[in-house]
Amino acid sequence: MAYSLRDIKRRMRSVKNTGQITRAMEAVAATKMRRAQQVALAARPYAVKALELLSRVSEKTELTHWLLEQRPERRITVMLVTSDKGLCGVLNMNVLRMFERFAAEHREMFEGGKCDIVALGRYGARYARRRGYGIAREYEGVGDYATLEQSKPVSDFLLEQYRAKQCDAAYVLYTDFISTLKQSAVIKKMLPLSKEQLEEIAAGVNTKNQKPTLRENSGSAFSYIYMLEPTPAEVLESLLPALVRVRMHQIILESNASEHSARMLAMKNASDNAEELFGELRLTYNKVRQAGITRELAEITAGAAALEE
Repeated sequence: MAYSLRDIKRRMRSVKNTGQITRAMEAVAATKMRRAQQVALAARPYAVKALELLSRVSEKTELTHWLLEQRPERRITVMLVTSDKGLCGVLNMNVLRMFERFAAEHREMFEGGKCDIVALGRYGARYARRRGYGIAREYEGVGDYATLEQSKPVSDFLLEQYRAKQCDAAYVLYTDFISTLKQSAVIKKMLPLSKEQLEEIAAGVNTKNQKPTLRENSGSAFSYIYMLEPTPAEVLESLLPALVRVRMHQIILESNASEHSARMLAMKNASDNAEELFGELRLTYNKVRQAGITRELAEITAGAAALEE
């Protein structure tokens, strides 16, 4: 289809404006991504120290707590962590595809109404409603740099459900931040806790070079002496829920960092495509313009030759 010079110029102007917008969004996403990474790193030391304390407590007493209680999975809770906004590539779709695979594996629970869905993020909540899934709780607007106070209601809801035996297990589906160029949709079993999960928490929040285990001694010579209060049971009652809250907080921070990284890459690709399309349109514009000039020259030459004859 042939375009006029006016149509091509209009498309060039539109593509140029779009490229300017996507470059601005790329810069904003890059800034938010760096900030989200810093916040995620700042949340690590607390979890590591809490795990070291738990390790010393476990050396003095047997770990018995309602969060460690293993029950047959007759009813489960699934938390779907997505973004509130779009324009972040396939980030949300990867989580939703994993959610569909999980739903297929637990079809009996989903169809029998034995699965409660907790949606963290507008995108996942909208998807679950369209698919006809019931949503037990919905959270939005947690923020780009979520604080522990903002993420605490999410983890507290899971803790209350498990303690009241309204669910026998809790799973979280989210996007794990690996690097700026790579994010991976993963599913983690949040509750009940196990010794392996506690070690996984330490490995997940600590640096790659340091992965303490539950029984690992940090090298210091001191030990805890339990007086009348707090008792080991009271320490566990305070420490284990705190670890769950820190883990949920870390998951939200990982998701936020993944979202901003994916959006930055998506906007960079959009900017590159806009620049490439603008170049193609400019080439087309020059060709059409040159063809018009050539046609006009041919008409002038033909007219002059007719007059001479």
